[in-house]
Amino acid sequence: MTLGLANGFLEPLESTSIHLVQVGISKILTMFPRDGFNERMIKRYNDEMYLEYEGVKDFLIAHYKVTEREDTDFWRYVKNMSIPESLEEKLEIF
Repeated sequence: MTLGLANGFLEPLESTSIHLVQVGISKILTMFPRDGFNERMIKRYNDEMYLEYEGVKDFLIAHYKVTEREDTDFWRYVKNMSIPESLEEKLEIF
């Protein structure tokens, strides 16, 4: 169980780091045990945070994928790159 940059860092869009810290704090408070942490609780927290990171990863990839910029090789690449199925589904729904 960790929070903030000790938990991970995805990309320098600061709002994502703030979001992940807030979610981590909320999860710890929700799960906060009376008698200390145990392996099962730690695993659950880590599993839930993994899903949060996956959602942020999709958000970050979408930030680059749906751009209209094509003025450099970088922007052309990210606009046309392959994306995770989870993001494909979200973009189709959107």
